[in-house]
Amino acid sequence: MNDRWEIVCSLAYDWQKQLQRRLIRCDEFHTTTSDLIGWLQQMENHMDDMEPLELLIDQYMLIECYRKYLRFRQELDDFKPCVISLKETADQLLIHAGTREWAMENDKLSIIVNKVDTLFKRCLNNLEFLSNAIDIGEYSDTLYEGDIGGVIGKPMKKFDDIPRYYSNMSTSTRFG
Repeated sequence: MNDRWEIVCSLAYDWQKQLQRRLIRCDEFHTTTSDLIGWLQQMENHMDDMEPLELLIDQYMLIECYRKYLRFRQELDDFKPCVISLKETADQLLIHAGTREWAMENDKLSIIVNKVDTLFKRCLNNLEFLSNAIDIGEYSDTLYEGDIGGVIGKPMKKFDDIPRYYSNMSTSTRFG
């Protein structure tokens, strides 16, 4: 019985190593992480362009800012479970991989998870700030109107919706 158990454990270990090698060599995995970083950088750039939020602009402009932050928050909220799932799956599969490639991918995935959290909090703070500045009662009918598509112009619900052109960018460009 003990010998059979050792054989099963050895086979499971070998299978895990094969899966680790395949994931590290998987172009789609690398492209997805690079595209996520680029997408988050694009969103952060849009937010940077909108800030600092000025209360001296008219209500219409404040409403437009509010709508944009609602879109950003929705996109981040939609992708957060996917990002966390990708990170957890990679962590489980690559446990004890100990390779330089895995360390780099793990760093990228950690950056992605942290960036999603940071941008989500930033959206919430700006939405709260804007909601206090806008006369919600007067504009409640128009706050949620209009296109609520993603940064790239359509609602994004899965990794396939992330623009793929970021993979050609250099690492220094993608990481800022």
